[in-house]
Amino acid sequence: MRLLVQGELRALAGGLVGLGGEVSWPRAVSPGDTLRVETEIVGVRPSESKPDRGIVTARNRTLNQNDEPVQIMLVKMLVPRRPPT
Repeated sequence: MRLLVQGELRALAGGLVGLGGEVSWPRAVSPGDTLRVETEIVGVRPSESKPDRGIVTARNRTLNQNDEPVQIMLVKMLVPRRPPT
C-alpha cells in the first residue's frame, strides 16, 4: 500500500475515492524481497451522476525482484475531472 500511496497516482490522492475492486496474491512475499508496483490505467469514463468526476479503472501489479507478481489489484476510483476548456 505504501508503494501505491507514494507512487505515480499520488497526485490524485487528494480527491480519490475508492469504489471497490478485486485483489489476488499469486505468490508469497518473503523478508528481504524487493518490491515495485506497476500501474496500468485500463479504463476512464465520466461519472453519470457527478459531472465534475470521472471513474478510472486501474490494474496494479506488485512484482518481486524476479519480476514475479505477488499481488494483483483491479480497482475502480472516483476522481476529479479537469474543467472543460
